[in-house]
This record gives sequence, C-alpha cells and structure tokens, in this order.
Amino acid sequence: VRTPEDVLYAEGEKFKVLVDGVDTRYDLMKYPNDYVVGLVISEGTENIEIIGTRVIPEFEGLTILILGVSILAIIYIAQKNPLVKGWTRIN
Repeated sequence: VRTPEDVLYAEGEKFKVLVDGVDTRYDLMKYPNDYVVGLVISEGTENIEIIGTRVIPEFEGLTILILGVSILAIIYIAQKNPLVKGWTRIN
C-alpha cells in the first residue's frame, strides 16, 4: 500500500497495522514524499487498517462552518444588491 506522507503519518514511522482486527507485522519503505507499507494477507481478508499518529482530515468542522456562513452571507447580499441591474429577479 502506497500513501503520501501528508495524508498518513506516524511519529518515528511506527504505524499500527491491523488485518481483520489483528495486529500484524509489516515492512515499511520511506520515500521522499510517501510511504510504502508491505504486508502479507490471506485470501479471506476483509479489512485492513493502517493507523498513524496523525491523519490529515479533508475538512475540519470549523472549515465547514466558515464555508456555510460565507455562502449564506453571499446569498443574502446578492438578494439585497443585484450585481447586474438588467437581470430580472425571479420570485
């Protein structure tokens, strides 16, 4: 499994790898910007978890809140002050 370092990171490069909930040994190769985690899995494996000490979330709660408030503010301002005078407002 290859993953960018900015997506999954572990202090001291010590990940925890679980295969179907069982702690599993793995090999780790470090490249300049990413990691390669190598492990042996059996044919019936259903779930593999690679756990680091820090995961970069796509969006934090505060980011979503700020985005939502900004969108509502833009909608409110656009309703009060049309940007183009020739446009007809549909109610």
